[in-house]
Amino acid sequence: MQGSGDKSRKTDTMQAVVQVGTIGFYPINSLSISAFHHGQCQVLIHSPLAPNQELVKQKGDLSVDGTTVPLQGNVFSSFSDAFYRGRLPELVVITCNMMETPQFLEAFLDFCEKLCTLGFLSPETDDDFSILDRYVPQVIIASYGIVFDVILDKMNTALSLISGISPRHRERILQKVSRGMWAFPEEGYDLTLTPLTLYPKPLALNVAGSSSIYTLRTTQLLETHGIPCEFNPNGSQGILEWEINLAYKHVLHRLLPLVNLGDASSLDINEHFESLAKAYDILPGQVTCLDNAGSKSKKSSPFKDYTLTTLDLAILHQLHQLAQGASLNSVAEFLDTLIHKIQPSVMTSTSA
Repeated sequence: MQGSGDKSRKTDTMQAVVQVGTIGFYPINSLSISAFHHGQCQVLIHSPLAPNQELVKQKGDLSVDGTTVPLQGNVFSSFSDAFYRGRLPELVVITCNMMETPQFLEAFLDFCEKLCTLGFLSPETDDDFSILDRYVPQVIIASYGIVFDVILDKMNTALSLISGISPRHRERILQKVSRGMWAFPEEGYDLTLTPLTLYPKPLALNVAGSSSIYTLRTTQLLETHGIPCEFNPNGSQGILEWEINLAYKHVLHRLLPLVNLGDASSLDINEHFESLAKAYDILPGQVTCLDNAGSKSKKSSPFKDYTLTTLDLAILHQLHQLAQGASLNSVAEFLDTLIHKIQPSVMTSTSA
């Protein structure tokens, strides 16, 4: 029989606290499975609403591209499930696509609310940030699309409505969130997230965020786990630079080949995106300067069977908001034209 002192001698690895030095991925897709396979993370958190979840729940080992990935004991049904089982990572990388980010927000905010309901967080701990760090992980939003500001705004609003989270804790939680863009896999990776596939090389990230100690810690954790990362020190401006660059490649390589814009040329498009970047104080060429990744992905034709989806409309609408916010009427008109060109095809494909 265990003595009463045995329980008190439990280590943190057996307790419901953030597990220092570990990385997890959310949800289950080709990125998270590949990271786990390459030893770049220890935990996978799945979303019940995302594809592949039933497959993962039914089997301890998963066969992907002829390779067995041993998931037994490393997959959890939610942030709360990982927390209660003593496996919540210090850093969670969010890999869902743009249209699945509301599911992530709901899952993360539900976890924060449970922490308050159960007394792990309270206004009385307002001055003790070690308490917050003990229970709330850091997060990299590595989702495809223009998502960061929207996620941060919604997170800020929702956290302000949770009575157990003080304004100081809310600010600290938001500092824990940084932005990631995949350097590998390259352009077009989002089309291979489902069904599951294993990427042949370990993943690599570009990271941007605030100058908080959490961002520094995030880069340290990535490097420790063999996830090469290039850090953009320009805060929110650096984040926007990468998101507009992603949108530029998306428009250039996916939308324009499927849309007849008459006399419009790639030069016109470059000018529109450069105008947008300049309006937000991004250096010339940072958005439209394509590296070899674009040409490589084009040669391998990841978009040859591409069909227009609601993701395309979502990206265009986000760009349109940026253009309107900067009073760039010509850019907004160009984006309006694109939106109206692709909308019928998107509506047809979603109703089919």
